[in-house]
Amino acid sequence: MKVAALRKAESEPAVREIPDADPVVGIATLLAPTDTGWRVRVGARERDASVDASVDPRLLTRSHESGARVVMETQGGQATIVGVLLTAPALTVDRDGDVHASVRRFVVEATDEAMLKTRRAMVRLGARDIEHYADEIKTRARDTVRLLGAIIRLN
Repeated sequence: MKVAALRKAESEPAVREIPDADPVVGIATLLAPTDTGWRVRVGARERDASVDASVDPRLLTRSHESGARVVMETQGGQATIVGVLLTAPALTVDRDGDVHASVRRFVVEATDEAMLKTRRAMVRLGARDIEHYADEIKTRARDTVRLLGAIIRLN
């Protein structure tokens, strides 16, 4: 009986358990969006990659337009985009909640409305109007202040 069991064990291939390999992180270039993610180029090879839920799709669109690279994680043959490499400075909020920037020109475009607001004052830019509110509003000019409009009302 022992001989038969030994021969049977020798004829069957041994089953080895291979532990899951750690994910591999690399850099890729976005080629085109797909139904399930993006087509990417890694080196000379192209493949499909899904997108991690934590990645803002707008970042991927901007990266595709500018040619910036993305960070991709591969595990078990599955590729997932997990981030974007910044290739230009970005505005960030520091630990105190402040944003500091020194720029040549600052442009913000809003389709419906833009608002600057503090605890006691605000400036709202609507699609067709501007509203500002504060305890005190000052307008200064070195030479002339002009108010132009079909009707000017002063309360």
